[in-house]
Amino acid sequence: MEKPTKTFLPLSSLDFSLAFEDAGRGYGRNVAMAALILFVGSLLIFLSVVTVFGMVFAMPHLIVGMNLAGYYMVKGRVSFNVTFIGFKKYGRVIGAMHIVWAIFLALTAVFSGPYYYHLIQAMSPEVVTGNWAERFLSASLNPEVQNWASFQYLAYPFQFYLQGRLLPLFPLLIDEDMPVGEAFQTSWAMTAKTQWYLLLFMFLVAILSLIAAVVGIIGLFVGMFFTLPFPMALIGAAIKQFMEAGRVKDEFPPPT
Repeated sequence: MEKPTKTFLPLSSLDFSLAFEDAGRGYGRNVAMAALILFVGSLLIFLSVVTVFGMVFAMPHLIVGMNLAGYYMVKGRVSFNVTFIGFKKYGRVIGAMHIVWAIFLALTAVFSGPYYYHLIQAMSPEVVTGNWAERFLSASLNPEVQNWASFQYLAYPFQFYLQGRLLPLFPLLIDEDMPVGEAFQTSWAMTAKTQWYLLLFMFLVAILSLIAAVVGIIGLFVGMFFTLPFPMALIGAAIKQFMEAGRVKDEFPPPT
């Protein structure tokens, strides 16, 4: 029997209130396990970066596992195995993550490149004297350099927009077993009607993540592993709306 193909329609509207309700419930029943996943995942990502090799071949899958933890939190009881769920679709996940990274690196180059160019120019020994640290401090305080530094903030709306449009990407890759190209196309189509709501939603999540991090730091850093899972669950709640409301049915392709 041929494998069924799944059809997903765009979500007509994103229910913010429902997302917060689902996130609250998911957080309440999974906060301890989510904290463990976040701690172990962060530790393994750090080790991946240190080894360099792991940064390319392991870190993408660990990031996906931590991101999907919020999605599974709102669906029920999350398992520690979610930390490594990205490895189930090894090739697809690493391919998709590298595409996503390339996109965001391009954004960084566009919006941060001018700043670093003018910073380096202002640090030139021909412009200022002193050791490297002194020249860096002097260049950083240069009004023109500071203006270009502010230009970097224009990247955030684009980043939030892309994050929103790619919310369903990894559930489609892992849970729905879609090829990379089809998953990108389907994710883009599913979020077409709510793209501007998603921009606002991702901005709110970023603010909540910052607040959660600050509160966690007040709790001697360890607290972050218990506060950050709520923004994770909030993103998961939005993904859940797309995956459930967008699904049409399973269809078997006609015989050829």
